[in-house]
Amino acid sequence: MNRPEFSDLDASIVRGIADIPANDWDALSAGKPFQSHRWYAFGERAMPDCPSFTIHVSRAGKPVGRATFWLVRNEPLPAPAAVQKALASVLHVRPLLICRSPLANLQGLILPEGELRQPVLERILAAAGTIVQKENCSFTICDFLETAELHGWPPGYRAATVSDPGTRLALKWGSLSEYLQAGNKKDRQHYKRSLREAEKLGIRIRRHASVPDVARTMELVRLVEDRHGAAHNPWVGSLLENLPAV
Repeated sequence: MNRPEFSDLDASIVRGIADIPANDWDALSAGKPFQSHRWYAFGERAMPDCPSFTIHVSRAGKPVGRATFWLVRNEPLPAPAAVQKALASVLHVRPLLICRSPLANLQGLILPEGELRQPVLERILAAAGTIVQKENCSFTICDFLETAELHGWPPGYRAATVSDPGTRLALKWGSLSEYLQAGNKKDRQHYKRSLREAEKLGIRIRRHASVPDVARTMELVRLVEDRHGAAHNPWVGSLLENLPAV
């Protein structure tokens, strides 16, 4: 419910990241990973089939919150192939409206702390409702939220939990050398043995500014997805093609 003391909050819907000044955008991101203006611009290029809608909330001309939603018709849902096929026909007509950081499995919702959080969230969700009606969306999804962020949502929204990644490494080192030094001697010796074995097999690792052979790389990506029973990510090919823009 909108409260009079926050009536000066202004919410606008912007189509395209380029229409929001990078300084305003990055001031809200506060250095958070995969939330920069540059990353979202890359996301637009890598996901050309998913139009973006950024709801930008300001107070007295100062940005205080935002959310970027993507109109998605080909979301790789964690479901059996037969179910995915059935859902694909539905989503083609009634797409999902998903709030997230593109290609990064992180939320696309930036809210202020304190008493402004709730009214800014309300403004964002109200504006998202207009997008849902105009674009004939089936569901609005705000994913990758932390547990502490699940309070204050209006009726009609439900929290759901999906499985976390089986393995996750928190990166707290600035380089591979720092990572190895933080470990024990046995791990460092194992790393050196692996390098020697790779050299014997003629394996070489090179860093490229772009992907030399996208088609061949996609074959490898699909093999890994199939091996682990994961739905095919529809944006990997475009991501690889646009990689030099990162």
